[in-house]
Amino acid sequence: MDFLKIGRFYEKLAEKSLSFFKKDFKSAGYWYSSAADCYKIGGAEEKFFDLKNLALKYFLRLLEEPKEKGIVDSIGKVYLWVSYAYRALGNLDEHRNFLIKAAKNFVLQAQNLSKSYKTSLQAIINYCSAANCYRILGDRSRAEEHYKNALRIYYQRGKNKGVEFSSVLLASCHYRLGDIKKAIEILGKESKKQNLPPLVFSNINLILGCYYLEGGEEEEARKHFEEARVPPDTEKLSAPELVTQALCQLMLNNAENAAGLADVSIRLASKLRDYNLGQLIQEIGELILSLIKGQEQKIEELMESLTWQHMELPLYDALNIITRKRSQWKRN
Repeated sequence: MDFLKIGRFYEKLAEKSLSFFKKDFKSAGYWYSSAADCYKIGGAEEKFFDLKNLALKYFLRLLEEPKEKGIVDSIGKVYLWVSYAYRALGNLDEHRNFLIKAAKNFVLQAQNLSKSYKTSLQAIINYCSAANCYRILGDRSRAEEHYKNALRIYYQRGKNKGVEFSSVLLASCHYRLGDIKKAIEILGKESKKQNLPPLVFSNINLILGCYYLEGGEEEEARKHFEEARVPPDTEKLSAPELVTQALCQLMLNNAENAAGLADVSIRLASKLRDYNLGQLIQEIGELILSLIKGQEQKIEELMESLTWQHMELPLYDALNIITRKRSQWKRN
């Protein structure tokens, strides 16, 4: 996979965001940051620093006039992106400072949104985002407090009261609170539902298998990795389905099959119009190939890129577990 080529493409997207009439600093910062990650993975360190600094510049300009730029409701996410730009550039003090700002903003937004039943879902998501920030900061008590706030709203205003919240996200909250048994219970029930879309079914079993693996139940984990498999007709599977299958094959120690599926998913992902989804799949595909080859530095760089963009996804927990377990297996 040519990460330098992808980096140049994202750099052009950033430049387009800064046209005379547009001046979309949020998109410019996002795409410059994504381009920088691609250049780093591709070995272009100088380009990485140049574009990460540009990303930081436009994120900070965005924060100067948030009301005019219409980002008041998503300012927490911008603070989070700024924090990771500083981290990538080696400024850990500012990384921490902006992570704290992000967490506080997410809490404030959650408190305001939780006042209405209509915005309960957004409140839950904001509490989870705040908890994720405190988790990174190592503030376990505050992280637990806000995961519990998210769960409290859900259980008070759950599906019977009109609040639709993904069972996978619900399980993720319990997992991040350290309650693996509850996370497994929730996903176990979800996996038995009839007529689940193939991708949803596969992802549930993949994440469930990872939770079992984290809990030390390797046989149960293997059962779910095998359960997640669908007929290997790669011509009919989408890029997200292929990369999920590749992860399952990786955890079943079928390295050759995992590599083949990852290669196809990367090729298909490059043609997706949804650039964010395409980048996610390509980076996971490359992560799989790097895990197979034991390329530790590249694994670290890919996980760094995935963290600032996709930390809120339950699949991120699965990738963390897979990366750690593969490293342990290699040492043993």
